[in-house]
Amino acid sequence: MKIAIFTETYPPYINGVATQSYMLKKMYEELGHEVLVVTVGSERQQKTKLVDGVVYVPGILLKKLYKYRVAIPIGNMRKKFPINFKPDVIHIQNEFGIGEIGLEVAKKEHVPVIYTLHTEYDKFLFYIGLKHFTEFSRNISAKYFTRFSKNATIITSMSAKAQAYIDRQKVDKKVVVLSNAVEYKKFLPTPERIAFRKEFRKKYGIADSTKLFVFVGRIGAEKNISELIDNFMYCDFPRELARLVVIGGGPDLEDLRKKVASKGFEDRIYLLGPIEHTQIPKYLHAMDYYTTASLSEMHSLSMLEAMASGLFALVKHDIPNENQIISGKNGYQWDSKEDFKQVFSHVLNMSEEEQAQLKANVLEYSKNNDFKKQAQELIKIYKLAIEMNNNELAKKRAAREKRRARFLLKNK
Repeated sequence: MKIAIFTETYPPYINGVATQSYMLKKMYEELGHEVLVVTVGSERQQKTKLVDGVVYVPGILLKKLYKYRVAIPIGNMRKKFPINFKPDVIHIQNEFGIGEIGLEVAKKEHVPVIYTLHTEYDKFLFYIGLKHFTEFSRNISAKYFTRFSKNATIITSMSAKAQAYIDRQKVDKKVVVLSNAVEYKKFLPTPERIAFRKEFRKKYGIADSTKLFVFVGRIGAEKNISELIDNFMYCDFPRELARLVVIGGGPDLEDLRKKVASKGFEDRIYLLGPIEHTQIPKYLHAMDYYTTASLSEMHSLSMLEAMASGLFALVKHDIPNENQIISGKNGYQWDSKEDFKQVFSHVLNMSEEEQAQLKANVLEYSKNNDFKKQAQELIKIYKLAIEMNNNELAKKRAAREKRRARFLLKNK
């Protein structure tokens, strides 16, 4: 099968979509498929170029939007775009310029579109700064983003939240929910990671018996880190018993640091700032539990990476995603500040044997979130989309022939 993946983000850019796109290309090729990735190159890039099965299209940098680079599919770019690759199916991962190009190529080549929804954009626009223009942001979602769901043969997502979003768009389609995945073997213990645990704890004066709870992600409003910090301060655990570590950069980082300092919690809550993604596995191995208060996730890749590192997850209850946490197997969920205290106290009061069992449980669970399994499931979806598209094309051909026959009969 010839597969074209259209994604606005791709390594070396680091985020969940970039990682998934890279891994899908790798897995598909291992399964014997031919893959072309279409993405955005450097903002300095003037011409489209093809390197190792990846087409890099010129784009611009949006500094205020996660520093995304986006393509602008207007003018001569559409004419310059090289379509020597004749795909059997197109998989669109992002809704901006590259996604637009994907829709255009699909229309030209008469091939099906798989559209993966990673974000509820009406809520996303609210979080990134359109708080005072809620109606405006919803109109953008309705008029622009709906094009992708309407033109998709099949819509996939990693969360049931996507169906609610599609329903709000008033698009009559069912979303296929497919769990997110990680390359879990990359997060297993190594001698270097075991040594780093000791180094990290020595640097911050943390005993090995002290339990570290970690969050990894963008430090922005959508991650609800302020509530996580408030709850941890409310619990007021002794520093010898528990501490909170927050890893990541973002617009709220300095404000949160000031908040922690003003409450006198600098010795129990650490905001480390951004850390290179390649270094994250060793930091995770210095921790004991993963925690998040975010309700903006579809299926958190950071959480899955933590689980693959053996970290049990303590997360805020998110009703559409509640089946992502299996109590006692990969985590626990909490609702209120009191629930938070109860859940954290519960794991802190466990014996070493009980905590070791939690780690074994979550490592076993992580084996099910493998990229190869995800790739195999997506191939099945691609085949179904091709069949659906072929049937639709056949109906259109039959309708054209019928109209042509009527025209010829009428003009005899």
